[in-house]
Amino acid sequence: MKMQKTLARLLSVVTLCYFLSFSALAQDNKSAQTNHEPITQQLITMVEHNSEIKRMLINSIEIAEKINPDKVTNPAQTLKL
Repeated sequence: MKMQKTLARLLSVVTLCYFLSFSALAQDNKSAQTNHEPITQQLITMVEHNSEIKRMLINSIEIAEKINPDKVTNPAQTLKL
């Protein structure tokens, strides 16, 4: 009886890992499907490789949010940082 419970738990863990791996793969596909304009991709690359530019960009967006918190008139509010 104890062996059956152990096997059932093991099977549950393996099944959970199996489904989680599919979920992770699906998310990777979605991010790969996101197409940016070349200039946007250049900015992303610059920010990823230069922490000073990243810090300045984040600071600028934070200041813009304080000045104009309206998401309709300030499109920077929709950016994911």
